[in-house]
Parts: sequence; structure tokens; C-alpha cells
Amino acid sequence: MRSKVSVLIILVLLVGLFSRSDFALQFIPLSVGDALYGTLIYFLVCWIRVGQRPAQNFLIALSFCFVIEFSQLITVDWFETIRNTLVGKLILGNDFKLSDLIYLSIGVTGGLVIDRKFLGRKTQVST
Repeated sequence: MRSKVSVLIILVLLVGLFSRSDFALQFIPLSVGDALYGTLIYFLVCWIRVGQRPAQNFLIALSFCFVIEFSQLITVDWFETIRNTLVGKLILGNDFKLSDLIYLSIGVTGGLVIDRKFLGRKTQVST
């Protein structure tokens, strides 16, 4: 199971990074990247918590995404220094937008749907 999730993580990460490239931003809305971030977080939670119920992983991933989004309201210097790096910007974002919560929710939900429909995980999975 972990190998399938690993492939999904790499795929979503690559598509997400592409969606934030200067080339892609000409025709792909920023909201797509936010949704892909939510999907990535869902699969990362599944990879860490392999064998756990998808619904639990969903709640953890959604909570994590919301914490990251609300952390963008924090403006202390050391946090801004981290956020101003490329990796910090990709992981932590830089501007709080209420609409991002919707896109993150869509992405995490998409991850759950993929998990249930294509990976066949409905409840607890044996490792």
C-alpha cells in the first residue's frame, strides 16, 4: 500500500510544482495549486498512517491544511524569514485567503475519493 501512496505523492508533488511555475501560471489558476497541496497532504498523512481509516486521515490532513493556512496570519520576523524562502513559501504559503480553505478542502476530499475508489480503502487497512 505504501508504494502506491508513494507514487501518488510523487505525482501530485510534481504536478503541484508545475502548477506554480511561471509557464503554468499563464493558464492554470492558483487555486489548482492549493487543491493539489491539500491532496498532497492527504497522501502524506496516508503514507505516515498506513493502515488507518481514510476518514481519520482525512480529518488529520484537513486540520493540518487549515492550521497552515491560518498560520499565514502570523507575522513574527522569524516566521516571515522562513516563509520568504522558496521551500517556506511552498510549504507555508504567504497570504491568508479564506477562499484557500475551500480549495484545500476540495484537494483533501479529492485525495479521499482517490483513496477509496482507486486504492480500494474503505475502512481500516492491514499493513
